[in-house]
Amino acid sequence: MFALPNTTEIKKTISKKSIYEKFKNKLTSSQKSKFDNEISKITLINEISEQSTRIPKTENVTGIFVIKVELKTKDYSESNIVLISKLIEQKLLIALKYEDQYQLCINETKLFKNQWSDEEDINLEIAGTNLEEVWENLVAQVGNIDIQDGNTLQEQIEINNEKQKLEKLIQATEKKAQRELQSKKKLQYYQQIREYEKQLEKL
Repeated sequence: MFALPNTTEIKKTISKKSIYEKFKNKLTSSQKSKFDNEISKITLINEISEQSTRIPKTENVTGIFVIKVELKTKDYSESNIVLISKLIEQKLLIALKYEDQYQLCINETKLFKNQWSDEEDINLEIAGTNLEEVWENLVAQVGNIDIQDGNTLQEQIEINNEKQKLEKLIQATEKKAQRELQSKKKLQYYQQIREYEKQLEKL
C-alpha cells in the first residue's frame, strides 16, 4: 500500500475500547461519542523499522507505524485524529479512508494533511540514512514542506507557520483598508500592510 516495501506490512486491529481506556481521564462522554460516530475501524498496516527496512534507528526515532483509520464520515474532527496520533509512543503516519479515497495525516508540532486521493495515486518514498531522516521526509511529503537549505524540519515548520500568520494578517488588514472611509485611517492600514510584507520578505 502507498508503494511502501512489502517487508513493512503488518495487520493488527486496534479496538476503540483500547483507545477509550488509554485516554479515559481525558475523554469526556461527548468526545467519546463523537469519536465513535466518526471512526469505524483502526488498523496498523505498516511498521517502518530497522528490522523491516535495514535503515538504522536513532535515539529519537526507533520506529514509524502507519495506521489506517476507516471513517464513517468525511467531515471528521481533527481532534480525533490528533488523539489517535498519541496512541502509542512511536511516530505515526495516519491514512484516513473514506469510501475509496485516502487522506494522509501526520502530527509533527501540528497536524499536517494532504489532499484526498485514490490509493494508487499515493506513493510514499522512504528516504534517509536513518529513521529520523525517514520520518522528516515523510512529514515533508505529507505536509508539502519544502525544506530550504540550512534549515531543519522544525525550523522550516516555524518559518512556514510565521509566513501563514503574516499572510492572514495582510489579508485581514487589506479588508479593513477597503472598508475604511477615513483617508488617514486607510493610510495607516496600508502602512501596516507594507510592514507585514517586509517581515514576509525576510523569511
